[in-house]
Parts: sequence; structure tokens; C-alpha cells
Amino acid sequence: YQTQYNAVTNATGCGNSTDTLQCLRELPFETLNSVLNSSITSNDVNDDFLLQSASTQLKNGQFVKVHILIGANFDKGASFAPGNVNITEEFRKYLISNRITTVDAALDALLLLYPDIPSIGIPATLYGRNSALGLQYKRCASIIGDILMHAPRRLTTEIWAANKLSSYSYHFNVVPNGVSYNLGSKHGAEWAFVFNNVNGYGYAVHKQVNPFVDKPDSYKELARLMTRQWSSFVAHLDPNGSGVSSPAWPVYNNDAPYNYVYDTNVTALVYLEPDTFRAEAIDYFKENFDTLFGR
Repeated sequence: YQTQYNAVTNATGCGNSTDTLQCLRELPFETLNSVLNSSITSNDVNDDFLLQSASTQLKNGQFVKVHILIGANFDKGASFAPGNVNITEEFRKYLISNRITTVDAALDALLLLYPDIPSIGIPATLYGRNSALGLQYKRCASIIGDILMHAPRRLTTEIWAANKLSSYSYHFNVVPNGVSYNLGSKHGAEWAFVFNNVNGYGYAVHKQVNPFVDKPDSYKELARLMTRQWSSFVAHLDPNGSGVSSPAWPVYNNDAPYNYVYDTNVTALVYLEPDTFRAEAIDYFKENFDTLFGR
């Protein structure tokens, strides 16, 4: 695991320290946590606990056959994107240094599948470019969110459906109080809603603000809905027994795949979305996870 350790020390700025371990110990929590939750620390096959890549085991049907509720936030990748990529050459180097892939053919394909067009990148709440974040920040956010979150989620729900197992897929599109438009509906944005934590318990301890302060009542209404749907799934393996009036949440079906989108900007707080966003790019990841991306 020396290669992974070196990648962590380099990513955190501890690579040139005379005592890299002590340097890691002294890092701010936010810095180390961000790196450890990035693709730098992906799971490696070790011929012991992990005998094959996760995607290989999924495709081979080697997983526990249980029903699941699964999803991701619209702007997941914004929480893990670098802030210093300005040109395509730097974008390519980012893909290599962040262990997405080192295969030239795959790098060339990803440059085409994720073009430098801010209007199709994420977060959608950030319009155009922001030089302080890097001119290709939205491009980076899209690709890192897809390989870490969206492509694995889509692959999983497709395989669950193929095995006639129920999965309920959600797509969260709400920006809580205190979250910058540079991050949008970022990683973890849904947590307070899932637990109906409308009083923001615990946020002050981590020097964060209550996600619901100064937000419309629809935020609290959504929290109540989500908490009851999650509870219904835990109790009955079906989120549709929440007791709250809301559109039905369909089981994921490969013939007509839909995500259940949470969005406080719509009257019903939710709507159904065909699970086809960034289809070509995500298909490329799904088809080559084990061969080109080591996942």
C-alpha cells in the first residue's frame, strides 16, 4: 500500500515532509477527510478480503441479494474537484494524478466525453467559469462525481433490476443553508433531511450552520417526507408507505429506469427523472470499470 500512502501524502502536501506520518496527524480534519474521501484511496484487490474489483463481483452476481435504497446528489463531484485546473493539459494530468486512469486511450476518450463546456458541467448553480476555482472546475467536478458516485450507482441499480431485486434510486437536488453556489447540492447535502434534523443538531460543533435556517417551509416538509420514506423502507423494504402524500416511487426498471428527484423548487417536492443524464460518459465508465479504471 506504499503507492496509496504516497498518493495521500502528496495530495495533502505532506509528501516532502521529513516525517510524513506526523505531518498527516497534524493536518486539519477537513483537509485529510477530503483526500481520504476522494478516488485517491479507492479499494484495491488484495487477494484476501477483496478478491476481485467491485464491478467484477457485481457483474458476476457475487453480492448479497437484498433490496436497497440508493442514490446521489446532483453536484456530488463538486466536493472533490480540484481548484487549480485551467487548461486541458492540466485536466489530463489531473485524471492521471487522481488515479482515475493512466491508459492513454481512456484519457483520450474521457477528454471527448467530458468536454470543456461549463454549461453542461456541475454544479448547475455555478454559471460560466470562476477563475478562483480553476477555469475547468465544472469539468473536473462532473467527471469525479460520475466515476465515484453516479456511474457506480447506475451500474448497481441496473444489476439489481437484472437480478429481479428491488432498488429505489434517488437524485437529490437541494442546496441547504450555508452551502456556496460553487458547491451546489454537494456531497452530504441530504443528510440533515434524511434524519429530519431541522434544528441542525451537531452542526455548530463542526463550525457549520443549520441547513434549514432562512429557508422556506418546503425544506422542512421535504425533511419530513424523506425521513418517513427512509423509515418505511427500513420497516417494509418499500419507501412508499410513508404516510405522507407524494408521488409513487417506482422500483428501478431497466426497461424504463427512473430516479426519484428531491427538489424544493417543485410543488410536490419530488418528480420522476429518466435515469439517462450523461449517459454516454457513464456508460463508458460502467463498461470499463474493471479493465481501464481498476474499480
